[in-house]
Amino acid sequence: VDGDSAMSNDDVWKLVPVDAGQKAVMRLLNDHIDTQIGPAQYTLLMNDDPDKDYELERNLEDALYTLQASLVTTGGPYLMGKHFTLADAHVLPFFRRLVVSLKHFKGYEIPKDEFAELLEWYAVCSERDSVKAVSKPDEKIIEVYQKFIDMKYSFGGLNQN
Repeated sequence: VDGDSAMSNDDVWKLVPVDAGQKAVMRLLNDHIDTQIGPAQYTLLMNDDPDKDYELERNLEDALYTLQASLVTTGGPYLMGKHFTLADAHVLPFFRRLVVSLKHFKGYEIPKDEFAELLEWYAVCSERDSVKAVSKPDEKIIEVYQKFIDMKYSFGGLNQN
C-alpha cells in the first residue's frame, strides 16, 4: 500500500469500495471528470477568443466544485475519504494535465481560496510513490498539448468552441 510497509492487513484498502453506495459515488466522480471537467478544460484550452476565457474559466470552476465538494463531504484527504481509490486514480491524471496545460497555455491557475481542499488533494496524491513513478514531467505534457493546439484539434468533439 504505496510506500508504507508498516501497515497491517486491516489497514489495506482496495481501490474499489465494498459498499454499493460508495461504488456508485465513485462511478459518478469518474463520470464527472469525463463528461464535465474534461470538456471544460479542453474548451478553455482551445479557445482562441480571449474575451471568452473568463466565462470558460468559470465553467471549469463550476465543474471542479464537484470534486471540491466530495473532499469537503468525506473529509479527505482522498476523494472518497481516507483511502486512495479508483476515483483518485482515474481523476488524478486528468487533473494533472489540466493544471499543467492551463497554467502554461492560458496563464490560468485554480484559485487557492476557493479550492483549498482540491489543491491539497492534488498535493497529497502527487507525493504517492505510485504517482511519482508514472507521472510525466510538465515539459512532456506541454509538448503533447502544443501539438493539439498547433493543429487546432477538436478532441473528438469535446471542444465546444
